[in-house]
Amino acid sequence: GFTEVRDARLILGRKGFVGLDTTIRKFGWASVSSEVGTLGFVPYPEQTLWDLRESFVLIAGAPVNLIETRQAACKKRTAMRGDFSYDEELFASRKMAVRWYFVSREIARGSLCQSKADQNSRIFGNSAYERLGAVEMAYILTAYWLATGERLLRSVAALTSDSIYTFETEEDQPPVQAHCPI
Repeated sequence: GFTEVRDARLILGRKGFVGLDTTIRKFGWASVSSEVGTLGFVPYPEQTLWDLRESFVLIAGAPVNLIETRQAACKKRTAMRGDFSYDEELFASRKMAVRWYFVSREIARGSLCQSKADQNSRIFGNSAYERLGAVEMAYILTAYWLATGERLLRSVAALTSDSIYTFETEEDQPPVQAHCPI
């Protein structure tokens, strides 16, 4: 089932729902493309929203890339730390999908200190969790911060689907991948 946007906003409240109107206003974008028509309804039934409202947030995705997200956040004087040497990487210019993102407020239980393969089979094989790319994570974290003034996923390094380096380990060990800082 689907839920109307205004009902989802009421069920989830100010700290559980970040709509496209909020992100456009908070990021200072003049407008966003016509693709936003896909956000007319939330693709989750009301009961799911009620059941998960304390542990998940719903955020509308905009057709922007990682560089545009960072630039918009910097214009709003949001503290941005890190090395932005990833601007030339392919994933930095990839635009995120315009859709609803239902994101856990906390890290997935049992996901720390697990290999990527173990996470894929045990954590992300579960339909409640989805491994997002760097652009989606940066946008979601920034949009939530701008909308609520609070950090989502405090003190967590995000493992995304966008690997940028591979470090060789001992011969009998698999390579270790480092992932884009957000």
